[in-house]
Amino acid sequence: MLDVYLTEELIGQEETVNDRGDLVIVENRERCFNIEVGDETGFTSHLQVPIQRNHQAIRAGDVAEMLILSNRSDLSRIGRTSDIYIPGNNIWVSDYPCLQREAFVEVSRQINAREEAARSDRRKRNNAQTDSAYPDNTRGGALAPRPRRRSRRNPSMDW
Repeated sequence: MLDVYLTEELIGQEETVNDRGDLVIVENRERCFNIEVGDETGFTSHLQVPIQRNHQAIRAGDVAEMLILSNRSDLSRIGRTSDIYIPGNNIWVSDYPCLQREAFVEVSRQINAREEAARSDRRKRNNAQTDSAYPDNTRGGALAPRPRRRSRRNPSMDW
């Protein structure tokens, strides 16, 4: 998540006349919560919703998962950002929910579990390749551990 901030938006205004015949304009304002999200590819999106008490726990830098709407299969043009989920705080940000939230969280958990399993497999393969390159577990190079010299003054006490 890139940024979170509050704004006060004009949601309507009424024009009336007071007792003296003066025009009085009454503005109806609403405090809104604004959230900007983005990723490492440069994609950014902004969502503005009426503020709720639980929004105060959200901070810039939190991980955000969201539902985006696009009429292009390559997602090159995003039509709208609908629902944003902050899994670290279990908070939803949306003006009107467009999805079944429990199902979204379950799919998110499944995807994260698969990604973690794939990372674990990659680590295991990398370790296996490294271990097979050095079968006696002595890795060479400048940072390889050197055998200790035994000094005549301080003999080793290896029993």
